[in-house]
Amino acid sequence: MEPVCSGLARGSHSVVAMHYGLRLKLAAGFGALLALLLATGVVSLVLLARNAAVLDRILHENFDSVGYGQRMKDRLDEIELVLR
Repeated sequence: MEPVCSGLARGSHSVVAMHYGLRLKLAAGFGALLALLLATGVVSLVLLARNAAVLDRILHENFDSVGYGQRMKDRLDEIELVLR
């Protein structure tokens, strides 16, 4: 027959191995999430840099349109004052 303490030592060894496996699984899971987050950030920066010129043109045109609309409103106000 095997001594009882031998079984305990073997059992405690498997608990340590299982604990190490859990740490490894958690680290791998968080590592995968971090990798996905970094990949998403890199893709976002690349797409933003690629489309920066187009976005700049659109915003510039929108800003110009607001200026044109404001000038038209001012001219209409002047015409309205003259007609009164």
